[in-house]
Amino acid sequence: MTLPRVSLEGRQGWLLGVAGAAIGVAVCIRFLYLPVIAGIGERRATLTELRVKLADAQTVAAQLPSQEQVLQETQERFRVLERRLGDGQTVSTILESLSALAKEHHIEVVAVQPEETVAHEVPLSPTVTLREVPLTLQLTGRYRNVGEFLGMLPSAPFVASVRALKISKLPPAGATLRAELALAVYLMKDTAHP
Repeated sequence: MTLPRVSLEGRQGWLLGVAGAAIGVAVCIRFLYLPVIAGIGERRATLTELRVKLADAQTVAAQLPSQEQVLQETQERFRVLERRLGDGQTVSTILESLSALAKEHHIEVVAVQPEETVAHEVPLSPTVTLREVPLTLQLTGRYRNVGEFLGMLPSAPFVASVRALKISKLPPAGATLRAELALAVYLMKDTAHP
């Protein structure tokens, strides 16, 4: 069966052409224009994200030299701490060092007595633990010499902290003082043999 051929008038042909063109434009919009717009939106979001990341990277890059400086300073302080802790440090070697420091500052060590308390452990890092050993020192000397002795403790060849200090004048009235010093010294704990 053959379809009859229909002739269109001028106006109907024109409307049919406009309708076909409208359908063609709609198909182009749906399958060409909208995907392009969606892609541009995604790229715009990606561009914004990349700009934020670039700003963060520039901030980090600007801070990098100062962070490297801080890292080097921290590593140097850790090396100094390791030297001061030393592998062979014992309470007796620390007491010898304290006596030598006292003599340098013209201070007499009247008594050196470990306190009757239990030593504590102080973790510095996952691999380094310190054992805190409390000591009591009784020193006799001039005020200035006692002050210089206390001022030298931070640079001593061991690690120590002053817990308490009691200073009193000795009779007869003069410049001689007695200092009772509660001190905590720190020893490297042998992590291989707990």
